[in-house]
Amino acid sequence: MRAALAALCVALAAPVAAAQPAALFVGDWAGKGETLAWNDNFRMTLHIAPDGSGSLVYFGASDDYRCDASWALNRRAPRKLDYRENVLTGPCENGGSVTLTPNGAGLDFVWTLRFEGRTVRAVGKFWREPVLSS
Repeated sequence: MRAALAALCVALAAPVAAAQPAALFVGDWAGKGETLAWNDNFRMTLHIAPDGSGSLVYFGASDDYRCDASWALNRRAPRKLDYRENVLTGPCENGGSVTLTPNGAGLDFVWTLRFEGRTVRAVGKFWREPVLSS
């Protein structure tokens, strides 16, 4: 009995491997989106690494409006990834929450941010095509 209990304690104390995102999310993506409250359209490039982290570039109406951001994986489900966004460069608002879900051959994108007392939302779609030039 003691041996079984000791083995169970060792098994429970062993580190658990971090869950990896489904292969359908990993890779390079191009996309378009719209910030609904600000009537703002933008282009995006996205890279999702095998560990689930993401890096994103937003392009506004002109190429000189650009923001670079990193995405830290918050939650993973078989068909959904949730991120916290950290804007690294550019004039974009920082600290948004991002959800990606598969839709056909692409990914649906929803970004939300609490801004000046209201929730701002952007929606968009990513697809696997050559990444937009920077």
